[in-house]
Parts: sequence; structure tokens; C-alpha cells
Amino acid sequence: GGGCWLEHVACVLQGAKECAESVAEGTCVVLHCSHGWDRTAQVSSLAAVMLDARARTIEGLCNVIQLSWCAFGHKFADRSGSP
Repeated sequence: GGGCWLEHVACVLQGAKECAESVAEGTCVVLHCSHGWDRTAQVSSLAAVMLDARARTIEGLCNVIQLSWCAFGHKFADRSGSP
């Protein structure tokens, strides 16, 4: 529900940290969260930002959003309540 957002953020950050650490150690990672729409993109985007300094620039962040969200058909309109 609405009151669990901080717990959700903590879980996403923990997942991104674990993913980034594994990749940094040379381990291949496959990400797939329960529904695949929100958490998967959140974790992969944050891991990319943790791993790549270029992803921490405006242009780099735009690329991360394009690759992790737009290219996989994230349902932005559904999440924002837009028609």
C-alpha cells in the first residue's frame, strides 16, 4: 500500500547494490522481478548508475532510461494515471 514506499525503496536499492556488486566482480546477472515492469527497470537502472560514471550525467541517465524503461515498453501512462 501507500505506507510501504520506504520499504520498497530500500528493497530496490538493496537489489541494485547486489546486482552492481556481482557485475563488478565479473558475475553475469539475470534480472526479472515478479511482474517485470517496475522493479526490474528500477533495479537495472540504479545498478547502471552505480557501475558507470557516464550514467550519472544527464545524457547517460537518458540512455539508461531509454534502455531500461522505454525499449522494454514500460507502462508509463498506466503508472501516471494518464489516458
